[in-house]
Amino acid sequence: MKYNEKAFHRAVAYYKEKLKDKVEEKTVFVLSDLKNKEAFYSIAPLSRAVHELDGDMHVIVEDKGFSNAHILRELWHIYYDLQRKLKTKKVKALSNFIKSVDKRTNTKVFKELFKKPEIVLHAKKEYFKGTVDLNYHFRWHRKYKFNLLLKTTERILKQGFALNEKETSL
Repeated sequence: MKYNEKAFHRAVAYYKEKLKDKVEEKTVFVLSDLKNKEAFYSIAPLSRAVHELDGDMHVIVEDKGFSNAHILRELWHIYYDLQRKLKTKKVKALSNFIKSVDKRTNTKVFKELFKKPEIVLHAKKEYFKGTVDLNYHFRWHRKYKFNLLLKTTERILKQGFALNEKETSL
């Protein structure tokens, strides 16, 4: 193995213990910053734990402050307003969109995609904070051929995809 398997399984066990009876058939949403390595490497055992507890997990990793998370939050609010039967332009647009998809697919499940996840976690400096607070467990990760990875990445970025004279890049 390229990582500490025992530490990984301990991390999964920790998350399973903390999330037991909380994530079954529910959605966990994690928002993390790419620069927070402890949070980033904690996502793997957290994801395994959620999966083993029959939950679903979605992750957004932000970089340099750029994220579409604010759009998701707004969409969750609009859907909440739709459930409360408020009359706004955004609610009407979402309602019409859901109805048209339901009509085309001959189902009534599409609207479920717009519900706010039951558990929302934000990667803070020291731990995941949110619906449930969870410590980071990242010590399972080992750097593997890291210098080779950096060298390869640099080469790809500089040389592109070895374009021929007649090919163009985007």
